[in-house]
Amino acid sequence: MRYGIKVTPKDGKFEVTCRDIPECVYDADTEKEVLDLASQMLPGTLVIFYRKKQLPFPLPSRLRKGEVGIAVPARVQAKMLFWNFMKSKGLKISDVAKKLGVSHSEASRLVDLTRDSASIDTVEEALKKLGGSLDLSVKE
Repeated sequence: MRYGIKVTPKDGKFEVTCRDIPECVYDADTEKEVLDLASQMLPGTLVIFYRKKQLPFPLPSRLRKGEVGIAVPARVQAKMLFWNFMKSKGLKISDVAKKLGVSHSEASRLVDLTRDSASIDTVEEALKKLGGSLDLSVKE
């Protein structure tokens, strides 16, 4: 999973924007710094603008010419997909906790994008128990 971002020189700095996540706008002194910043800040941006508002995460569209792909770690991808599964089923974290027989904080870890709090295996098991599945793929 890669989000396409565009790097543009602006006012002596470099600015990064993302079509799929319009709230993702950062600037830095160098192109490398702005790319690193975007990569580090992407999960937090998704949490602030989507998860906290109980909205599904926008998934990346195909890269367009002039865009750079920012890779999302597999663990974060799994949590994003779990969150979107929850939203598609109208489930809240409290519902997931109840259905899985776990605490609210344990269920919250399944969708915590900013911490290494639940493994892909844990997310996959939770999805299975809720009637879903997780599929991974490799792309060149």
